[in-house]
Amino acid sequence: MENEKWKMKNGKFPGQLQSQTPTSAKPAHAQHRHTDDCHFAAAVFLQLAVGAGVVHRRLDPPIRGSCDRGESARLLQESGVPAGWTIVARQASRLGIWIKQSAKVTPRFPARRSTLMADKMDHVSSPTIMQVIAQLLDRGAVGVVVTVVRGPATGSKLLFDNEQKILAGSLGSSELDSLVKTPAAEFLKSHHETRLFSVKDFAPEFPLASERLLLFERLQPAPRLVICGAGHVGAALAKLGSFLGYQTTLIDDRAEFLEGGRFPEENIQTVLADDWETAVHDAIANGRGVSVAVVTRGHNEDERCMRAVVHTDPDYIGLIGSKRRTSIVIDRLRDKGASEEQLKTIHAPIGLDIGAISPEEVALAIIAEIVAVRRDRRGGSLSSSRRKS
Repeated sequence: MENEKWKMKNGKFPGQLQSQTPTSAKPAHAQHRHTDDCHFAAAVFLQLAVGAGVVHRRLDPPIRGSCDRGESARLLQESGVPAGWTIVARQASRLGIWIKQSAKVTPRFPARRSTLMADKMDHVSSPTIMQVIAQLLDRGAVGVVVTVVRGPATGSKLLFDNEQKILAGSLGSSELDSLVKTPAAEFLKSHHETRLFSVKDFAPEFPLASERLLLFERLQPAPRLVICGAGHVGAALAKLGSFLGYQTTLIDDRAEFLEGGRFPEENIQTVLADDWETAVHDAIANGRGVSVAVVTRGHNEDERCMRAVVHTDPDYIGLIGSKRRTSIVIDRLRDKGASEEQLKTIHAPIGLDIGAISPEEVALAIIAEIVAVRRDRRGGSLSSSRRKS
């Protein structure tokens, strides 16, 4: 009778009702299992990507955009580094925001220990290294991070500064950490951004040397461009430098030449100079990663700017003008006590010889020379090498 009542009331027997139970009535843990799996996978991905994301915004744009260059992409693929390493750096901050909004994800990962434990050194986690990298870049310093991409202790990282001092990390062996100093110094001098080394190239007697592959990556702050003079050439150079990713400072003693409407770009900073020497000196700071172009309206302004420039040791110094005009300024600097070593670093007249006439063309010639010096190139025609061969 009870079954008959169920049948009349619901059109089905209890057994039939049970077999038709909708999916939503299943246990909560089964219902949300897929979502939790997705959250956990995202957390793992973030843990792998967080190191690159921490310093992505501080890095030189050509470095963080290295995934767009064929040579760097080829090196990374050959080395066995997970595909999309530099793409991870670009997306890490977005992923970090998404993870932060998800209260369910609280990733906790145990400290990883190197597979090479002969010296019983703890493997330093990537976030710790990245924090040191951030500090290095904030100081305007240059360094190199070495990563094991094949062989024992794959994924281990070691950070050097430009004086070959170990700042953080380990490659799994204190002996290997010491051996890597020499190629790290050579790498920094080469102006390469990334390069692969086999351990057998510099330490053939080291255990499993032929099986160990190391990726060297240059670390340096975003390039800065200081322009003295906001006339036609200076204004064109500021816009071109901004377009190429340089943090640009444009200095002049005439307020009307620095009006905000002329330079809406976010990475162009204008400075009204009460005193040329003070303004230029403050803008250059320690000179690391800085290129200076002096393109003012006259000899006196040029000389005041150059007095500040030669004592700050920037990466590049350029002075606009004819050979006669620039020689006058350089002779005055010599008379004021500038050394020959300082004077010979000045590129004067400024720029590559491309037959530039208009202010925009002159700016192009200047920025081309700045890039060539930064990349340690002569600035000649690429086709000339083909003809010689």
